[in-house]
Amino acid sequence: MDNISSANFARMTRMVAGVSILPALFLPFYEAFLHGGRRAVEINPRAAAYMAAHMIGAYCTILAGFGLLAIYLQYHERMGKSAPLSLILALLGQLSYAGLLFIDGFFNPLFAHFDPALQTQFHSPEFFQAVAQSPLLQSFGIALYTPFLMSLFLIVGYGFLGVLLLLKRIFPWPIGGCFSSGA
Repeated sequence: MDNISSANFARMTRMVAGVSILPALFLPFYEAFLHGGRRAVEINPRAAAYMAAHMIGAYCTILAGFGLLAIYLQYHERMGKSAPLSLILALLGQLSYAGLLFIDGFFNPLFAHFDPALQTQFHSPEFFQAVAQSPLLQSFGIALYTPFLMSLFLIVGYGFLGVLLLLKRIFPWPIGGCFSSGA
């Protein structure tokens, strides 16, 4: 009976890992080819394609998170007590990035159409100067810092997971290094 449950567990782990392969391979091409420009003048003529590209990117990001689950399921015993924390932080960063893609894909075309100046300010280096001058942007409050928090979770989660994989020698050092430097 124990062999049957361990075989099912191994099969489930391989299946979860398999779900993440195609989206993980697709994500680098998403930014290079599908995303396009970030200014209102570039988004407005192709709003539907911009929204679709962000939805594809968000779904791929969610599915790529299954690879983290597969690593945890396969190696949680060897990773030690800090494994759940590293998994939670990395998944939280991954899922918050997907959520940010959903929000960006929906609101950027709307802002590009109805308030192009505001949409362009969102993507300019002078963004925080614009926040200080605009009551509308000030009303968003903490939501403006969501990309910062998402980035922090990604950096800490993947960095922690990469260091854990390196220290426990679960994968060869280039893979653990890729996790850490990918953060």
